[in-house]
Amino acid sequence: MSNYTGLAAFQPVINGVGGNLVSVQASRLSTALHQSSELGTLPPDARICISPVDVYCSNQPYAVTTRVLMVMVIPGHLTFVYAISYIQRGDASLTPLFVCFYLLAAFVQVAILLYVAYVLTYFFWLQKVDPDNSTIPYLTALGDLLGICEKEYIGWVGGGGPVIDHCEWMGRDGLVSDHGRQAKRGGQAGRFVGGILGLRRWFGGCWGYLAAARRTVG
Repeated sequence: MSNYTGLAAFQPVINGVGGNLVSVQASRLSTALHQSSELGTLPPDARICISPVDVYCSNQPYAVTTRVLMVMVIPGHLTFVYAISYIQRGDASLTPLFVCFYLLAAFVQVAILLYVAYVLTYFFWLQKVDPDNSTIPYLTALGDLLGICEKEYIGWVGGGGPVIDHCEWMGRDGLVSDHGRQAKRGGQAGRFVGGILGLRRWFGGCWGYLAAARRTVG
């Protein structure tokens, strides 16, 4: 954390917003299960492990709620980002690079949490454990973990954090030479490409794990 002191102000925001949004979804899923079936019995045609496409894009009520919550991520985080920027550095301007990375991280975090919310809620329900008492603590803990990992990723790609290196991320001039800026941009480009490839491998591994889990359960 000492290496990314500027990013520390964004940590409670990315953790809190993701946790709050996924808590709404978990509560709605649990309420729907209470209304449609008995504890320990899934509704007809319901499965624990389903495709993420079904969670995000189907016509089921939980998918509609998922899309609404994901739409709220961008404007909500934009409001907090610029509020933090104004409070911390009133005369500094956020660069598009940092805003894009931050919004991408927040969007990915919420997307993962919303899918896990569906799986956990239905899993606990089938195990005769009330999801209202068990799902949300796991989801908020996972949201905190994802938020911390994504903060570290943003700082790594940015080469030290968006607020520490004011000259590149926050629009401050006169802190480094032009040669230093060019060298830093080259390093950021390499870390950006490496980070994208790392995310691709990570999502590929997650997709393989989910496919194996679906074959095992279903």
